[in-house]
Amino acid sequence: MASMSIIELNSLALIQDFGRFRHQHQGISVNGAADEFAFLKANHCLGNHVFTTRNDKSNEQNASLEVFYGQIKLAFDDSCYIAITGADCQPYVTSKNKSHSDIPMWQPYLVEAGDSIVLNRPSTGVISYVAVKGGIRSPQFLGSRAQSVVANQQMPVLSPLVKGQELPFSRSSDDLPETILDLTKYTPAGFYASDVLYLRFMPHQHWFDAPNHQQEDWLNTTFIVDSNSNRMAYQFEKELTTGHAFSKLSQTLSSAVNFGTIQILPSGLPLVLMKDRQTMGGYPTLGNVFQIDLFRLAQLTPGQKVKFIPAEIEQAQSQLNAFYQRFMPQ
Repeated sequence: MASMSIIELNSLALIQDFGRFRHQHQGISVNGAADEFAFLKANHCLGNHVFTTRNDKSNEQNASLEVFYGQIKLAFDDSCYIAITGADCQPYVTSKNKSHSDIPMWQPYLVEAGDSIVLNRPSTGVISYVAVKGGIRSPQFLGSRAQSVVANQQMPVLSPLVKGQELPFSRSSDDLPETILDLTKYTPAGFYASDVLYLRFMPHQHWFDAPNHQQEDWLNTTFIVDSNSNRMAYQFEKELTTGHAFSKLSQTLSSAVNFGTIQILPSGLPLVLMKDRQTMGGYPTLGNVFQIDLFRLAQLTPGQKVKFIPAEIEQAQSQLNAFYQRFMPQ
């Protein structure tokens, strides 16, 4: 089977698909691509199947490389089509004759046998995706090839990738799609926040129980992404010139948490749970962030700003449905 090998790695790299479903009650995280917009776009423009004919999420062909802050070199032992999306990592290819050429992002690119590609540290964003036609064919666990940011000694297949590792892929004989998806408003320039990212959230009971002045203070607060943010959770500091952190809330009994749950720490600062989150938590919660906004949040670097704004669950559902429908078979 054809493969690409990790020749150099000075960052975090993982294999991701949609993640593993229906196992959170067993304490198993879902994992999966942090920025599903870039992940889906990379796979869609290669013609990889991301949904079944019933429009259910499918992990069969879309396992891709998720790279944080670039700084990786990959060598290919066979020709294949790839697509690189997400953070602007200024990728380039080195051919067998040592010549260099830039690789355009957000579109298919033919890599020849013996070529190496390099992803530099991004000028903007955090995560870049490298998808290959037919998908990476690493071993599955519970129906998914997704890996976690936390190393697992008992199951190395779930641990982050390391230098020297070979990633097999199946050369698909299918042609590339004749037309690439028209994303209309979901273009890279239009999808990601250019300034402050507004995180829309569906409020929980703690929010409704808070007095109006505290709600207003919270909504007027600008938060700054903390350097400890990762795939498990995004942490924040408060901008000194605005608003207030939430006043201390009573600890609650441990309960299930979701992708996007807003937990309030004893400091009053928020924590937004991401794809590698735990499945239970005891911190009080204010609500749940829209999934589409979480894909945007995953690309924010430390120091960038967010604000929270409450919204209705009907809006969250309709926008997420519309988002996925753009990638479903017509």
